[in-house]
Amino acid sequence: MSSQTWIPFFRELATKLLGWRDRQPELLALLRAIGKSRVPMLNLEDKTTTGAQPLDVIDPFTFFAAFCRTIRDDNRAAIVAQVKPYLGVEAALPTDFDGFPVVDNQASWFFPHSRDGRQPDDIPSLWDLFAQAVEHGPSGVNPATFERCLNVKGVGLAKLTIALFWVRPDAFLPLDRLTREHLDRAGITVPTRVDWGAYIKLLERVRTTVGSDPAAISNAAFTATFTSPATLSHAAHQTDVDAPANSHYWAGGHMYGNESQVERFKREGRWEIGWAKDAQTRGARGAWSRIARISPGDLFAIKGYGGRNNLRVYVVGRVKTVDADKGFLTFEPQDRPLFRDKAPQGPGDGTWFETLTEVTSEAAISAIFGGEQPPPPPSHPTLPLNLILYGPPGTGKTWRLRNELLGEFGDGATRAASFVTFHPSFTYEDFVEGLRPESDAGNDAVIRYPMRPGVFKQACEAAIERTGYSLAALCALAPDARQALLADAPPVAICIDEINRGNVARVFGELITLLEPDKRLGEENELIVTLPGSRERFGVPPNLWVIGTMNTADRSVVALDTALRRRFAFEECPPRPELLHDVEVEGVNLETLLTTINRRLERLRDRDHLIGHAFFMDLADNPELRTIERLREVFGQQLIPLLQEYFYADLGRIGLVLGPAFVQLERLGGELFARRFDHDQRDDLAERPVWRLANIDDLDAAAFRGIYG
Repeated sequence: MSSQTWIPFFRELATKLLGWRDRQPELLALLRAIGKSRVPMLNLEDKTTTGAQPLDVIDPFTFFAAFCRTIRDDNRAAIVAQVKPYLGVEAALPTDFDGFPVVDNQASWFFPHSRDGRQPDDIPSLWDLFAQAVEHGPSGVNPATFERCLNVKGVGLAKLTIALFWVRPDAFLPLDRLTREHLDRAGITVPTRVDWGAYIKLLERVRTTVGSDPAAISNAAFTATFTSPATLSHAAHQTDVDAPANSHYWAGGHMYGNESQVERFKREGRWEIGWAKDAQTRGARGAWSRIARISPGDLFAIKGYGGRNNLRVYVVGRVKTVDADKGFLTFEPQDRPLFRDKAPQGPGDGTWFETLTEVTSEAAISAIFGGEQPPPPPSHPTLPLNLILYGPPGTGKTWRLRNELLGEFGDGATRAASFVTFHPSFTYEDFVEGLRPESDAGNDAVIRYPMRPGVFKQACEAAIERTGYSLAALCALAPDARQALLADAPPVAICIDEINRGNVARVFGELITLLEPDKRLGEENELIVTLPGSRERFGVPPNLWVIGTMNTADRSVVALDTALRRRFAFEECPPRPELLHDVEVEGVNLETLLTTINRRLERLRDRDHLIGHAFFMDLADNPELRTIERLREVFGQQLIPLLQEYFYADLGRIGLVLGPAFVQLERLGGELFARRFDHDQRDDLAERPVWRLANIDDLDAAAFRGIYG
């Protein structure tokens, strides 16, 4: 047995973690920072009824699961190395991680998503149980607290006892599958339903039976003296890890036609050939010939294989029995990391599109059956699935979209992202699909009208292709298979500039409903429709982010479709004069200048008609541009024309904003109107003020300082 150096580290870490109950955001910040160092990290995004949001709460067992999941030990070591100084753990870093069970990567949380029924006391109850176990061991656990945590959605007995074992491995016994089987071979049967009282009795029986008389246990796995649950767990998790020397390695597909059988295969511990024995296809003949060569003790993987050579392993097991005549085998699942990456393509690596294939190369065997983890897929952005950035002109909405928000996507997502600008004539045919006229090469007289996908449909297809499937193929799968493929698909974004300028009802049509998070493919209330033009089945994948920008000064904003308002989250991008702090152009302070202008605009118009900092950012970023000539250009070419739009050529109000140096009253002498024409308002009209804009090139720095001086 190894030294199990993880035990003292985990014990002290659990003790230190007691003081972080009210500092959960800091724990999440730590995990997010570790995730940025290119080690696999927990999904830290909460699914709510309105979309995905950054997780803002965490329990202590989920924190432990960040490094007690099915990941490689080198990644586990990298995570705890960063946790150690942050939490002030003084114990030496572990040199091994032998002998403790881990939780599945896809079920690492000890509480459900918000939209899946998380209760207000779920996480507080988990913290209560954690404190009781760490401070007092089994004798200090309140049975009611244990039962409450046992009933948190997605927890259960095995997972909860595994977590208790992590934090106090010398006191609690994990009841995972391998440990149960190990106990069963020792003559100690674990009941299906175990409450706290039964768990204590089981723990005492194991201590008494194994600790006092090791010779009474006939199974060879118990030959080591039992001194703690950690010793037993180590023995259980060392059993049957390595294959016999004469083992062979096989991989079988998970599909029957268009139906995935993954869940049934896993539940029954049985795999079957989906072809009739007399079928004459190449795949059928190959599968029936190969199953006759499989023997008990071989290792077997159930796999999925799709476009772009993507290979996903759903389960790895040891073959128990084979019936070559009936075309099935039974297997015992193994607790191993599951491969998901580009399929090995060398000699002996397996013919992955076959129903049943043998794997013979050492590299592929190590990857598929030895648990070598591929690089983690990009973590999903923390943005809402449907987001609109809104604000006045010049507040950096498009800049933030391109340079900050898309930075949350992993490498490659921005290459697949689509950019489109809405305008009043933009249509459903441009966005989803429509007929496009084309002439035959060299014959302009022959015009065809093929159905072409629009930018939105293309973005959906790009997102779905990240699963290895086409849109049509994915829509044809069973719902559980579709959900499994989309769960960790890398993210893709479509960016819509000036989204409020399009006629939303005309552009989106009936597809506006499909944007809702719970209506997307693989989600609880998924919707798949038949497009009216191509008659193809269509749905919106959950790994597609739709991000728009909206200029609040645009007059069309008042007509923004209610359906769009309900389905998008809105993030304001206000002017930020503070970004111009200490930026001066010949004594003109730009922060004060912009603040003054916007204070006046808010009074004369509203918050939607302010002026953004982006107009001045060139001057802020490039000191060599800080000249009065450049400032004149900004005002003359951008700001004054914008103010003319705001006030519909009412230059007097522009004068209220900029002052007398910029807008001057024209003095007209003598008789102005035509003589001998009698008009009842002639005198009043003659007195009406007429304003003129000053020549911008004549203004000096004092004129600009006069705006706020």
